Amino acid sequence: MDPSSETPGGIVDSVRRLLRTTLGLVQNRFQLFTVELQEEKIRLVDVLLRVAAVVVLGFLSLISATALVVVLFWETAPVTVLVIVTLGYALAAAGIGFSIKTRLHRAPPPFAGTLAEFKKDRECLGKPD
Repeated sequence: MDPSSETPGGIVDSVRRLLRTTLGLVQNRFQLFTVELQEEKIRLVDVLLRVAAVVVLGFLSLISATALVVVLFWETAPVTVLVIVTLGYALAAAGIGFSIKTRLHRAPPPFAGTLAEFKKDRECLGKPD
């Protein structure tokens, strides 16, 4: 038998520890990646729901505006009500649209935590020449 493989501090044990450490590092990074992927999925669903709300409220504004034009030639009381409803829908759609824009601009870049950890790992291992 090879004497280096039998000693507790031999090269085989060192390689095993290195592989175990490397696999642990890869596993941790993969777990972080999956958590961030889940967060990105939730953020995407949130944005899509808000976009759907803007579209629906926008259509309601258009319908109200159309009804406003039709009713404009009738008595004066229904016109005031339709103006208020139309402005309410339009303001709601604008508010949600603004919140979508704000969320998209404030959101961190996708997988920022994973990339930061890979950068730390690279710095710890030393930069290649």
